[in-house]
Amino acid sequence: MKNMISKEIFLVFFCIHFFTINLVADNNITNREYLPETKEENELYKIIDKNIFPTIVADNLDYYKEVHVGWAGIIKGYSPNSGNVSINLLVEHRNFNWIEMVNNDKILLPISMYGDGEFVAECYSNNIQDIISNIHNGKIKYLIVYGTPSGFDGLTSLDFTVRKNNIHIDADYIRFLDSDLVIEEDCKDE
Repeated sequence: MKNMISKEIFLVFFCIHFFTINLVADNNITNREYLPETKEENELYKIIDKNIFPTIVADNLDYYKEVHVGWAGIIKGYSPNSGNVSINLLVEHRNFNWIEMVNNDKILLPISMYGDGEFVAECYSNNIQDIISNIHNGKIKYLIVYGTPSGFDGLTSLDFTVRKNNIHIDADYIRFLDSDLVIEEDCKDE
């Protein structure tokens, strides 16, 4: 059960891979395995299970509480916690095949337009106000969260819709991605 991947998720990953190969052939862009940005991210990248997705965790939370996951997504809402030392981020999961596209010095991350639901990531930082400002000005929209599932959570999104029963991730590390670093792919059109 631990490594079960639905047909839909497999299809999305296949489409991302297919799209990436076609883009490489057309534009002399090379692909490489995703390279974490920091030493801390690299250590976590080495231990995550890349075959675990939010709905799989939701179906058997107790089993996955000790499993380290790495999920990409789009920030849909947030809630600063008391004292402004942490913030809960409502994230719409997006499929990511852990491949970077490189053209000269430009690195792009192809992230699917499709994913596996929403989750909440708790982020501890000394710069909560900077994170909120960067969310509002559009500088950060995407992220990669590394952590372990700890329960279910509800959070109000930026459009004030209350979202309940999302997997809560105790984030060990969050890489916020500049919006110009990400390419959203729609492989249903392939």
